[in-house]
Amino acid sequence: MIAMSSLSANQGPRYRHASDAGAPFETITIDKLTPVIGAEIGGVDLANPSNRQMDEIHRALAENLVIFFRDQSLTQDQHLDFGRRFGPLHIHPAAPTEPGHPELMIIRADKDSPRANGEGWHSDVSCDLEPPLGSILY
Repeated sequence: MIAMSSLSANQGPRYRHASDAGAPFETITIDKLTPVIGAEIGGVDLANPSNRQMDEIHRALAENLVIFFRDQSLTQDQHLDFGRRFGPLHIHPAAPTEPGHPELMIIRADKDSPRANGEGWHSDVSCDLEPPLGSILY
């Protein structure tokens, strides 16, 4: 999991995208999950998205607040590179991280784990003066 720092100073985790919200998407597909929040995005390989696809992903995030991508195969570096396309990455002050990748918080659970990390999901550090824009879970 990585947390993305907000894109502009002192504006918190808001994300503004200046495009025509009613315009059709040209390089990705959008399947809205509810009328209010959430969409599944298709037609993109997150390991190597084009600049135009990233523009449309940014717009989809602004319009839907939560976005999902299925069947992606990313290395840790590709995961981090995708996150950086939204802005600087946040380093959690106390969470366990992947060696060599302080921006990458590792969350693991299996059938033998005493608790399931990730249940009741939330993004940490929302109390920071400038909290992260969001989280990208893989």
